[in-house]
Amino acid sequence: MKNILLILIASIGIVQLQAQVNTDHWMYNALHWKSYHRLADQFVITDHLTDARSIPAEATSTNLLNYHAVATNPIAFEQTMADLSQLTLFVVYWSQDSTQEQLIWSIANQEKDQLLSTTERLANLEEYRFLNYLDQEKAKPKIQTYFQNESSMHSTTLKLGAVPLNQAIPVQPFNGIIAEWILFEQVLPPAQRQQIQTYLALKYGIPLSENYIAPNGQVLKAVEQSDFNYRIAGLGKNDLFGLNQKQATSSNTDIFLALGLQTIECTNALNPGQLDDNTYLIWSDDNQPLQFQQRQVLEVPSLERLWEMGVTGDLSEQPTELQIDQNGFELGEEEVLYLVVYEDENRQQKRYHKAHTVTEAGIAVFKNIIWDSDQSGKDYFSFAVGQSLIPNIAAELPQCANSQNGQLQLGAIGGQPPYRFQLNTAGGATIGNWELDDQMDAPTIELAVGTYQLLLTDQSGAQYAETFFFQASDAPMVDLTAQYVIADGATLTLDAEIEAPDLRYEWKNEAAQLLSQQPTLDITAAGKYELTLNRAGCQAKQWIEVLLLNEVDNITTFELSPNPSSDGVFRIVAQFDQAAPSQLHVYNVNGQLLQSQSFGTNRRIDHQDRVLESGIYFIELESRKSRQTQKLIVQRD
Repeated sequence: MKNILLILIASIGIVQLQAQVNTDHWMYNALHWKSYHRLADQFVITDHLTDARSIPAEATSTNLLNYHAVATNPIAFEQTMADLSQLTLFVVYWSQDSTQEQLIWSIANQEKDQLLSTTERLANLEEYRFLNYLDQEKAKPKIQTYFQNESSMHSTTLKLGAVPLNQAIPVQPFNGIIAEWILFEQVLPPAQRQQIQTYLALKYGIPLSENYIAPNGQVLKAVEQSDFNYRIAGLGKNDLFGLNQKQATSSNTDIFLALGLQTIECTNALNPGQLDDNTYLIWSDDNQPLQFQQRQVLEVPSLERLWEMGVTGDLSEQPTELQIDQNGFELGEEEVLYLVVYEDENRQQKRYHKAHTVTEAGIAVFKNIIWDSDQSGKDYFSFAVGQSLIPNIAAELPQCANSQNGQLQLGAIGGQPPYRFQLNTAGGATIGNWELDDQMDAPTIELAVGTYQLLLTDQSGAQYAETFFFQASDAPMVDLTAQYVIADGATLTLDAEIEAPDLRYEWKNEAAQLLSQQPTLDITAAGKYELTLNRAGCQAKQWIEVLLLNEVDNITTFELSPNPSSDGVFRIVAQFDQAAPSQLHVYNVNGQLLQSQSFGTNRRIDHQDRVLESGIYFIELESRKSRQTQKLIVQRD
């Protein structure tokens, strides 16, 4: 998604900020606290301890880091300090060249380097001790926290982004962005370190592996006690640290997803929304696949992946805008994307929101989303794909044990009200007709177990129709998924046997032909199969789709760009016919394998990589027995 940045400044030099901060707080005992950003074409250094901005040089290349305009630093910091025996140092950096080891910061005396921190390791050159970072995402932004308590480290010089004194050390000067750094001449307690890391994580969209802690000590997100620990990002305001993040996305993500107060602008500074002090919205997901779940009765299928939204403070009247890249989902010509908000992680009490607009780049935009309307402190959300008019049905299932009927509360999403509902029996007899102008007046229908047809029509004439089996909550169920694959000429055995007395089985094909009355069914052809379980008149039905395994042409789309590449960086976007593992191989012109990358089971991958030298390369993508190769030309400037 392209952003156009246009920020004007009135003068160049020292600019006094208007924000008032509590300088009595322990945070302001720091020796240095600086952030680097870009305003217009200028490189701006903000000193958070003096509330001053200086503009020493023109900015070079520019990037957005969680909607903050950051520039490749044109200057390096260097200062000799009386005593660095005890220190705590925080650095937010973003390397622009993940192929080389680069120096982030160093501590040296007049003669030699004593301590080096690079993009690859921490090196104590006094004691020849090295700690390698286990980092698999070298191209992503990082928060580095370092503290030490040494016996003696006097009259030493701290450098950021400089060249090491010992030129024999194979480390390059830092090539990238240092967004912010904070230095204390003491070892901060763990709780205080975590508060600073939380501030930096929320500001720059860099997920933490530890708890998120507010300056008042409140736990904003308990990472260590949650299943929702992936791709963490959030909005938040805290006046003590000067945090005012009004829109955000995670820097570590497999699909673009962003949230903003009221709207999402090019940069955080342009967002007009306002948060109260000590108010936060923090979201993360459970790392489940971006694939759709088994379809439930009268529901559009939602993703297996579920997001958790943690709310601190009252945001029940604060509208937000959510954006997500819908290119990763398979949408038919008549289908649209829905945001589904739940009150609990069991996906109950759901609210559907239809995308307000979809940009030319495929970004679905959802507006006026309110979080935590029940003041519980949490919501959950996912995404669903369906027609532009869908039912929004609340169901209470019947029970076989006491012959209790169930209930359906009718509702609709999309289309143009008023909505008209018609419910028929399986034989086509009409049970009733209802018209709905407002969801508040949604009618409730009492139904027994059985097969029914629901017809929904809006004022414009758009229609939705579905035949469904209204099943008892205590009906017998088996652990079979909704979809299986079968290779051509192979046999797939489905086993539905469960331990239950007097249970009868019935398998049918799409033409309603009886195939078997045994618990198992041997399948040799793709198609849809219906399983009926019957225990003393209490029936359960399940539909299973068997797909032919596409081993020859599983790769439906394989795009390589840019080509030619001027710096060796290339991007691949691939779509698969069926979700499957895949591998990427890079060969030189002589057929020598240079590098490989494996991906998990996905329907789509979007991956960026790099080769070092100019020349001709062959990029091969493999999925199941399907292989496609494209030629890449690298012409370095």
